[in-house]
Parts: sequence; structure tokens; C-alpha cells
Amino acid sequence: MERLAQYQIGSHIESSPNFGSMQSAYRACHSTETAMVKVVNNLLSNTDSGLPSVLMSLDISAAFDTLQHTCFLTRAENLFGLTSETKEWLSNRSSYVALGDQRFSVISWSTGVPCNLVYL
Repeated sequence: MERLAQYQIGSHIESSPNFGSMQSAYRACHSTETAMVKVVNNLLSNTDSGLPSVLMSLDISAAFDTLQHTCFLTRAENLFGLTSETKEWLSNRSSYVALGDQRFSVISWSTGVPCNLVYL
């Protein structure tokens, strides 16, 4: 069910005029490799043209651990037209860990990157 929702929401967002043409993550035929090829190409083009370049690299991977779902979903609604029904469905997130036949407590959360059920 979540893969179907991801496909439909992803298609909707990618067709929005607010979707950045340089977006690489979570996009078909785009990856960190294609993003790096673009950066290297820009640096080499500037060097060939005698223009200065500055490259700043930040590791923001931990920033997603503090992502507030309500803020994120409100921005998605405003930028990409997510409906209130979709927003509501994505708002009530929970997860649990299963080890063999044993299932541990369900935990609800309101920050971090949404994840699916994890099987160990």
C-alpha cells in the first residue's frame, strides 16, 4: 500500500512546477552519481572559462532525524497541493520491530524520516 502511495505522490510532486529540475534524490534515473557528475561538470566548465569556483559540502543526513512531520506535510500541501486526506494518511505514523514471531510494542512518532515495518 505504501509503495503505491509513494508512486502516486511521487508522480504528483514531480509534475509540479515547484519541483526542482536539479533534484536527484528519490527520482527515477537520478542518483548521487548524477548529482556529482553535474557538480564536477560545473567546476570543470568554470575552470576552463577562467572563472573562480567555491564548493561547500555539508553532511546534513542527521538533519532528517529532527524533521517535524506536521511542518513537512504543511509545506508539501502548500508547495505541491497534497490533499488534506493524503496529509492525514501520512500524519499518523507508527512502527514496531518484529523478531521471528514476536512483535514488540508499536511506537508512534512525529519526527524523523518515515520508515516501514522492520523485520529482523
